[in-house]
Amino acid sequence: MTSNLEQSKHDGPHAQLASMAGEWLGTARTWFEPGQLGDESPVKGSTRLALDGSFLVHEYEGSLGGEPMLGLAIIGYSLDDKRWQSAWVNDHHNGTRIMYSLGQSGAPADMPNVLGHYPAPPGPDWGWRTTLELRAPDNLVITHYNITPDGEESHGIEFDYRRHPRPPPPPPPLPPPPAPRAGAPWRRPPRPSRRPPPGPAAVGPAPVVWGAVTGFVPARGADANVHGVRAFVRGAIAVARLHTVYISTSPSQPPAALIPPRPHRRPPPSAQPAPQPLADAP
Repeated sequence: MTSNLEQSKHDGPHAQLASMAGEWLGTARTWFEPGQLGDESPVKGSTRLALDGSFLVHEYEGSLGGEPMLGLAIIGYSLDDKRWQSAWVNDHHNGTRIMYSLGQSGAPADMPNVLGHYPAPPGPDWGWRTTLELRAPDNLVITHYNITPDGEESHGIEFDYRRHPRPPPPPPPLPPPPAPRAGAPWRRPPRPSRRPPPGPAAVGPAPVVWGAVTGFVPARGADANVHGVRAFVRGAIAVARLHTVYISTSPSQPPAALIPPRPHRRPPPSAQPAPQPLADAP
């Protein structure tokens, strides 16, 4: 049995089921009378393999007459009986009943084709034939045919699917942080910086006070470092002078006398030589 199943999954009926697996979007059409389309609405379906590729599970959701519709079907191929099999449920058509359908024994297995029946009181049961056809790698058509007791067949439901790419899998979760090693020294986590961000917000009350002492406000931009050094030197000189006055001042000696005057670069007027009169030309 295992060897037959593996061969069927390679190039037999189970390989056909595997080719129909995927995510699908399409249109659902329903006929209540032969040749008269009663409803047409979008439908979303999903087909996946089950039990190691032995069966195909078809789940779908759509609407019928403006009301939500859900359904599920299991399709398989019996290698012992050499026939297709299916079980179908639908909240609109079947209610709480499961419809079992079988294919003809020994019939060609090129396409799932099964026949079931449903009650239609007070008359005899009606037939319900289902086919699954992969018309193209991205086009799956599932058709249900309604069969009267007299054997007349007409369209009942059709799902015309187009393959929809599966969503990418979610990224794997991040690994947990490593546990601290035994005996490792504890370290305080770094504190956030209190410095203001660079830009216009960096010039706040501090530069304004510094400018009041030194008569200079730092510049912004590429020359900020150069101007900052100059302002620091000027401020240090001014603070040193104030510090000297504060320490050396006494009631009997005014502060101005403690600071020697700056030497004049130009000599006083008395030290300048008097202009000489120009000699008369000969």
